[in-house]
Amino acid sequence: DESDSLTHVDVSKNQLTGMDHYWHNHTNLRELNLGYNQITGTIPIGLATGCPLLQKLTLQSNQLSGTIPVEFGDLIYLTELRLSNNFFNGTILDEFHVFSSIQVLDLGNNRDISGTIPPQLGSLTQLERLHLHDLQLSGTVPSELASLSGTLERLYLRENAITGTLPSGTGLKAGEAGGCTPPYGEDEIEACEAENVLLGWVDCSVRGASQCAESDGCRDDPCFKSEDGLIELQC
Repeated sequence: DESDSLTHVDVSKNQLTGMDHYWHNHTNLRELNLGYNQITGTIPIGLATGCPLLQKLTLQSNQLSGTIPVEFGDLIYLTELRLSNNFFNGTILDEFHVFSSIQVLDLGNNRDISGTIPPQLGSLTQLERLHLHDLQLSGTVPSELASLSGTLERLYLRENAITGTLPSGTGLKAGEAGGCTPPYGEDEIEACEAENVLLGWVDCSVRGASQCAESDGCRDDPCFKSEDGLIELQC
């Protein structure tokens, strides 16, 4: 069967407008990249149920809407799930805790996703990147995330309504009173990788010298040059 032989599909950066049922019947498919298209509508349930061995799924930067199907919890082999820059709504699925091998979970910039950060995410012991920025999350950062301190490299939470403090044991740094921690951009991440991440966006050049002087490095630091994906601890 031809559909059973297909293992990798990359049709990103085109002008696709829909996800045909063709994608739903590939039982050996490992990687599917539909990112950076113009796909509208909702995620078909068949994408999860028809591709049980899927390891990498990229749907970022489309025009998808609706909720993330709970059937995604059946994709137990996922290592990367990238759904950022769409119009999804609802909450972050508790079912994500079954992704025992996941390394990248990116839901950023889906401004109608609300609720709180599920504490079950703390069980994702292989997780390296957790991108939950530009959503409508509230509540606190669950203490269970401290269990990710051995693997987590990037935690993006900016532009939410999260309160409280970072849980102890995460290895994430909290800014010192009166100072500003320089932000991060994708292009400069290597220069900043020693600084784990962050609770929001603060433009230090606007805050004023009384709260963030040039000596704090906010204006001259190389990490402050890119405006895409910048992240920093709240001052």
